[in-house]
Amino acid sequence: MAVATATLTLASCGSIPGMTTTSEEHYTESRELEVVTPSQFTPIKGHVQVNSVRIKKELRFSASDVARMGGDIDKIKARASFMVLDEYSADELISPLYDIKSNNDGSYTVTVIGYTGKLVFDK
Repeated sequence: MAVATATLTLASCGSIPGMTTTSEEHYTESRELEVVTPSQFTPIKGHVQVNSVRIKKELRFSASDVARMGGDIDKIKARASFMVLDEYSADELISPLYDIKSNNDGSYTVTVIGYTGKLVFDK
């Protein structure tokens, strides 16, 4: 009986004629990388220098400008903010207020009121 069992076991390890078997093996390894030293990263320190003079800038967006922005009020406000920051060479608007009025011809008049700020980095 032991010889028959050994023969069947050995026969099952071989291939059976007419039967195709495929075997694929995948191996993936992942390792976490640790930060070597905290001194590799230097924080940037700075502050916003706020201009004490409040600005009030009125901008007009034509009907075609409004159409290009899809009539989206948030896009109109963003564009007005960009134009004010660019004109005043500022980095930030502090406490801005937006007065947005639609005109009969499809244009918008936007008045931006607030303070400008400039980023100042400490050394």
